[in-house]
Amino acid sequence: MSMKMNIAGAIILPVSLASVALLSANAQDSDNSQLELTKKEQANLDKELEGRVAGPAISCIQLRDQKNYRAISDDILIFSSSKNAKTIYVNKPRNGCHGAKRDALTYQRPDTALCHGNVASVVDFRANVTISSCALGKFVPYTKIDR
Repeated sequence: MSMKMNIAGAIILPVSLASVALLSANAQDSDNSQLELTKKEQANLDKELEGRVAGPAISCIQLRDQKNYRAISDDILIFSSSKNAKTIYVNKPRNGCHGAKRDALTYQRPDTALCHGNVASVVDFRANVTISSCALGKFVPYTKIDR
């Protein structure tokens, strides 16, 4: 599918320019033809990206940037050093990460970096069972603009 079709399919819900930038920045890292977010997920993504500018995708993030993790959806994961960090890192795992929004994401940190291609597991700690696993995509940094 062409990029034009990807964006057109995602515009069914109100989409901010930042969200379109996310689609564009990660298009080369994913076989997913489009992102389908609920209105609530889209609003959460827009809030996370508000006032931020996307940088070029990077392969790894350091340990300090893994401290605060949240899932916008099973397809969009956000990592940062703190809840109010200047830079956040958006990751779109190839083929999504089923259950990431609902359950806990776990992964091994081989060194101090979390990298593209590392495998993460989604674990339901209540039932003590692994729900799924996914390979992480590249990390797109979004940095707050100083005003």
